[in-house]
Amino acid sequence: MPRIRKAAVEKETLLDPRAGVWREADAVKLPLQPTPVAMQPSDYIRETYEQGAVGAVQELEVRVLHNGSEIFFRLEWPDPTRDVDVSEAHRFADGVAVMFPFGEDAPLVTMGSPAQPVNQWHWRADLEKPYNLTTAGLGTTYRTPESFVEAKAVWEGGRWAVVLARPLQTPDPDNHVPFTPGGTVKAAFCVWEGSHQERAGLKSYSPTWTEFTLEA
Repeated sequence: MPRIRKAAVEKETLLDPRAGVWREADAVKLPLQPTPVAMQPSDYIRETYEQGAVGAVQELEVRVLHNGSEIFFRLEWPDPTRDVDVSEAHRFADGVAVMFPFGEDAPLVTMGSPAQPVNQWHWRADLEKPYNLTTAGLGTTYRTPESFVEAKAVWEGGRWAVVLARPLQTPDPDNHVPFTPGGTVKAAFCVWEGSHQERAGLKSYSPTWTEFTLEA
């Protein structure tokens, strides 16, 4: 089980995807697969998209650290194009998300269920701030009015590196999964390739939960 090491480092350094401290974090390389087109809630998507047109990104490198008060996910993946311009209808932004279950048995492929919802941090390359979302199944995504999530991103050499961060605890545990040093963190991941026409439910995702130990 990969560890989330504790690093006595200030937040601004850990938010930097290029910071040397990230070499101290365990690197986990996760295979990604396309989301099933047949399960998309939109009739238009199901009728017009072929399954082979989804899932451009096939691997994601994940490193995670915490500093005792905040947790930081550094996500890196290959992407030959930097897609940030969505000024025309056919243009879509690159993006990445981390998903956490509120309960032990939340179904991943449907992004939770009414009985087992999930929490997501969603970064898009065209937006200044990431979203905090809760989802209780396909087509039920809710963006919370307040997000405690921060992000910094770098695209260079045909690769994105994005750090997503949030306090371990928030004033709103019903919409933001809490984390406790000495415990575990279950997470799954999604990546959108904008130039591949990926958006909403069309993306690559890690098909199983990855469990991390959160160092005390």
